[in-house]
Amino acid sequence: MLRLALSDLGFDRLRTALSIAGMAAVVVCALLLGALAGALSDFLAAPPASRTLIIIDGNYIDPGDSTLPSGVLIAAQSLQPQFVSRASPMFFRHLRINERLVQLRAAPLEDWSGVYHLSLQAGRWPHNAAEVAVGEGLVASAGWSLGSELLI
Repeated sequence: MLRLALSDLGFDRLRTALSIAGMAAVVVCALLLGALAGALSDFLAAPPASRTLIIIDGNYIDPGDSTLPSGVLIAAQSLQPQFVSRASPMFFRHLRINERLVQLRAAPLEDWSGVYHLSLQAGRWPHNAAEVAVGEGLVASAGWSLGSELLI
């Protein structure tokens, strides 16, 4: 049987080559489409639902230039608990720190982990106004380490 099948494949070489090329194209397309489907599935996976509401003054493009009246924060805090569990103001500014222009974000310390989802990687949280917490990306790019003195 095998000898008969091989002799048939050798009899019409053009038909055999076209059949093999067609099957190879189908296999390659199936592999590529499977990989693409997996990548799109990972990319389009819905992130966990966030209940974060950010309010920025509509008259400004840069959040560092905007201000919100205190009534906005009071109105957000007065909403029902199923909508707002905590309202926290955040301060944005672009400043020079040790001759590097960075975006400074300041918020009440008690809100850092619960509201802004920040976690401490090393050291300790700031205890007074002369201390700051710096993100690991800025630490790596600036070459700073724990306990570095920063001029703001």
